[in-house]
Amino acid sequence: MFCIWIVYAAPQDKTILYDALEKLKKEMGDETMRKKSNNIIHILMGDFNLISNGQIDRNPPQHISKPKFFNDLEVLGLIDSYRKLNKEVLGNTYHKKGVSTRIDQIWVSETHNKVLVDEEPGVSTKRLATNPGEVMKAVDNDFMNMFRKRNTQLNASTPFWQHIYEPTEKFKEVMEVTTKNIILEEWNNTVKELNKKSAAGLSGINYKIIQQLPEELVLLLIKFGNLTIQTGLVPMAWKTSVILPIPKPTNFEYNIWNT
Repeated sequence: MFCIWIVYAAPQDKTILYDALEKLKKEMGDETMRKKSNNIIHILMGDFNLISNGQIDRNPPQHISKPKFFNDLEVLGLIDSYRKLNKEVLGNTYHKKGVSTRIDQIWVSETHNKVLVDEEPGVSTKRLATNPGEVMKAVDNDFMNMFRKRNTQLNASTPFWQHIYEPTEKFKEVMEVTTKNIILEEWNNTVKELNKKSAAGLSGINYKIIQQLPEELVLLLIKFGNLTIQTGLVPMAWKTSVILPIPKPTNFEYNIWNT
């Protein structure tokens, strides 16, 4: 379970970091929450407006080698994840030149941020993974295991839960339309309404290109689409997306209208 704290510390607000720290201490020290889950991951992120190496933030202008707030986070058991993985790099977790609004800090619970991998293949001894590629691979494996297909046996459930999971038949007629074969007229009408300015996916083929495809290729794509409907098999590439953070066009400047 993730507990995400997002903080923006405006320069004129002298108490928000202290208040956030106190609430974080209280939450992480809550015995009831600990008993409920041993896997609560606390993530603290935001723009703290604190300088730690002369590169991080804008305010205050004076240089501070290491703010006390960072020491307090470390005592609490959090780790500056970006600088843990990029020890030699000065800069921010996220920053775009010319845009002052950014995420400068991402701190993660120390007790839960350690990614352990096998010391050697076939050996049960574990070691801490510090290589970014190794960490990404380990995280991918964890998520695959976490969201794996479950062997759910509804027949073994209680009558109460069997009733909960019974098909309602409420949307049967509506859903039946979605399983019918695609026809050329339907394709053309749908493609005509697509936004030409939309960004392309992983394939690099945008809607503008799709709208210009010759009919022979369109018929081939329709045939392929109908095959996925009939078999229920969807290519893995169709399930993969690219997420890009897009900064606001104007700086925040402490003006709510700029959000």
